Amino acid sequence: MTEENELEVGYHIIPSKPFANYADIEYLAVSARDRVTRVQVDICDGEYVKNISWPFTETSKSDFARLKDRPDLDVYMPSWEGLSYTADLMCLGPDKYIETLVAYGFDEIIVHFRSLKNQAELRSILQLCADFDLKLYLAVDVKSDLDEFVKLIKSLLDTKDNDYNQQFSGVQVMGIENIGLQGQEFDPNSLEIVKNIKLTFPELKILFDGGINEDNLGDIKNAGVEVFCVGHLITDGDFVSNLRFVKNILKNSN
Repeated sequence: MTEENELEVGYHIIPSKPFANYADIEYLAVSARDRVTRVQVDICDGEYVKNISWPFTETSKSDFARLKDRPDLDVYMPSWEGLSYTADLMCLGPDKYIETLVAYGFDEIIVHFRSLKNQAELRSILQLCADFDLKLYLAVDVKSDLDEFVKLIKSLLDTKDNDYNQQFSGVQVMGIENIGLQGQEFDPNSLEIVKNIKLTFPELKILFDGGINEDNLGDIKNAGVEVFCVGHLITDGDFVSNLRFVKNILKNSN
């Protein structure tokens, strides 16, 4: 099923996980290419979240941030000709990694609401997104102050005519309480967040990430989610059969 066909039936599936290393991404890309159009890379810094993942498993945070300044940087994301990449930045100070991620070939980023120090930091991120034509999603979780999050989204939409705010593309709702690790228990309160955002901002695209399993996929879809960022349900075991399994559940859920 192509991305266009998925969107026609009201959903889109993105494999998503914190990768142990670059080779781990390469391994998934072999199966994912030509079957999905996008992979989401959960980038965990060990500070904002307890887990640490690529690239910080292979280089220090400061070294990775400086890679953008190397004229000899020729590393690119695997199978980039057939796959697009989203960076889910579960990091403090995510802005310092953006230019290097662009150099690697990422065209979307997700920034977590609770990781932001202030609106000035968000403006800086939005400006970088405008400079590099990156789409930006803001992530919210069950620990977030939802009222404050809604206020922030309203302010972004109210100033959509600003060039840098054009990059704001939607919201990612986290389905687990302790983000950054796969296999966490689903938190049903996340569905109330989806419904609230859908009611308040019906025009916004909603992504959902974390805790997705065969028992709650239908509920998540019916709450108003359009994009499913699926972890172990797809990435563990045989990718092709897992993807078919998830598509069938979504197709048959009412």
